[in-house]
Amino acid sequence: MSLTENQKKWLRLCLRLSVTGVGLFVAFCLVDLQALKIAVKQADWRFLALAWLFNAAMFWCRSYRFQLIIRKLVCFVSVNTLFASSAMMALYGMVMPGMLSLAAKWYVIKRATGKGGHVISAMVYNQVSIMVAMVAFGLLALAVTNPLSELSLTPSQTGWLSVTGIMMFVAIIGMFVALLSRRVGGQVDRLIQACMKPFPQFVRAKGNLVLEQIHVFRTLGPGFHIYILALGLATGALGGGVLYMLAARATNIHVPFMAFVWMHAVVYILGRIPVTIANCGVREFVLIGMLGAYGVDPSVAMLMSMIVFSAHIFMAFLGALYQVSWSLSRKRVLQSPG
Repeated sequence: MSLTENQKKWLRLCLRLSVTGVGLFVAFCLVDLQALKIAVKQADWRFLALAWLFNAAMFWCRSYRFQLIIRKLVCFVSVNTLFASSAMMALYGMVMPGMLSLAAKWYVIKRATGKGGHVISAMVYNQVSIMVAMVAFGLLALAVTNPLSELSLTPSQTGWLSVTGIMMFVAIIGMFVALLSRRVGGQVDRLIQACMKPFPQFVRAKGNLVLEQIHVFRTLGPGFHIYILALGLATGALGGGVLYMLAARATNIHVPFMAFVWMHAVVYILGRIPVTIANCGVREFVLIGMLGAYGVDPSVAMLMSMIVFSAHIFMAFLGALYQVSWSLSRKRVLQSPG
């Protein structure tokens, strides 16, 4: 018996809830609850408010970045509207995976601009450039910190990670710039399509859709792409690293800043895979496992993860306020005479 589309959606939601529940259960099994209580008592909660405010500020900066992108397609929308749509995306992202929660943001911006096709192209370019910044600078941060050096290994045994990270950083940035080049962009398209051949049809279809959507940005010069990539670094990779650092300072964790950059990149990339709810379970495993390499107790790492999650809950709360405000405004318009 074949399932209906709604039944498939509910089944996927139940599976994500199950994976999230199992992930959190296993993560908490690694934690000593008594040590967690002590960590809570010893935490500096002033950094909690700083983490919330900083996360909101980064959302506003990313909204400004997206405004620069969408203006190139002759779509004009205020930063405040884009910020509200991002906050609402954070709200829906508490239930839906990252890629699906983008639909809420698309709808809000489409209503403001009336150009749904251009909005999709801008959002695809925005997501691709953010992902490139996250992966590339995450690899660079990994190469700089080289967590293998924390182990009892010789430099010759750990140096390969730094060399590989730097080489991949250069390759990814070069590929991104070449992909958006008017001269060699078509050749890069064919190379990517050839690399996608071993994957299933639905993966190739999505990859081709992404390539089609970003073609429009090839008319822009490389300076614009590098500028957008730099903003992606500042508001994404480095901004996420600062958020993690603030959460770490609240829990008295002292780890090199660049380590937080690549940890945030790992969590962000894994969060694009629709297997959990609001990245719960994934974030805890990553932080407990990777901070363990720096001698951080799992209980303290768990508290840090909870503080990071609370910053996302704060943005979801702002999204809920925007949603209620817009719903009430729409209701007044519908009820107004004439």
